[in-house]
Amino acid sequence: MFRPSFTEASRARLARAEAIHGEPINQCLQCGTCSGSCPNVHHMDLSPRVAVNLAQLGQLDEVLSSRTIWVCSSCLQCSVRCPRGIDIARLMEAFRALRLRDRLGQLEPAELGDPAFADAPTILLVSALRKLCG
Repeated sequence: MFRPSFTEASRARLARAEAIHGEPINQCLQCGTCSGSCPNVHHMDLSPRVAVNLAQLGQLDEVLSSRTIWVCSSCLQCSVRCPRGIDIARLMEAFRALRLRDRLGQLEPAELGDPAFADAPTILLVSALRKLCG
């Protein structure tokens, strides 16, 4: 049987995450509704259900190092359909905030000079900088 691996560091990080999101992740039933509702789940390395489960088990580092938290578009499909009322999108935002507070972003501002961004709307660039830069 697998037991949660709560080290002092993981407890502290989980407490920081809980202070940001305030969601009752221990009430998650692991029903999979969030993953079944997510339009981006095929682009994630961890489904939302697995990410929440790993956080419940004290393996927050694995969640924070995943692509999942960056792929989440905060469309709220998961949050609206959760039978326990857990705001999964808020959790993902909290996980991103933890990464960004540690200055571990996913996008370097220098990458914005790429010609692929030439026709991008300004709001896309602002959003990308807010969401993906440390």
